[in-house]
Amino acid sequence: MCVRKPLLVTCSTDKSVRLWNYNDRTCELTKYFADEIFSVAIHPTGLQILVGFADKLRLMTVLMEDMKTVKELGIKVRVCPCVFGMCVCVCVWVYVGGWVCS
Repeated sequence: MCVRKPLLVTCSTDKSVRLWNYNDRTCELTKYFADEIFSVAIHPTGLQILVGFADKLRLMTVLMEDMKTVKELGIKVRVCPCVFGMCVCVCVWVYVGGWVCS
């Protein structure tokens, strides 16, 4: 959810990202992708969106009638057993000049 504007962002199984105006209860913008989307986040200003795919993160700028990719980061997801044996820890490897686990 955006702090400065009445906006929130959602993703769906139809491979779309939608930007909603929650005051008017209207969809302001829709963008479809070829790949399945797993997560989305919006910057507090409402000017940028981060879209999470299985193998990459896309930082996108929100324009009047579109969302434009600014940067794309390749990621690797690894699932490792927890030391307690009861849970699973997920480690996302992001390439930013070198691999970093987050």
